Amino acid sequence: MFEGHHKVLLSQLTSETESTIDNIVLLCSNCHSMIHRKKECLSVEELKQIVEERRRLSSV
Repeated sequence: MFEGHHKVLLSQLTSETESTIDNIVLLCSNCHSMIHRKKECLSVEELKQIVEERRRLSSV
């Protein structure tokens, strides 16, 4: 199952701004939860970097 994540959070949009499909990325539930884990959300790119770094460290 996938969840839709707004790259620009809805709370950061104004009432005049429309959210488009380009603003949404599909994530698994675990990744979506990790992005929203702290008050300041991680970007998808930041989460990718963390995962890649952990993989690199665990393979050493």
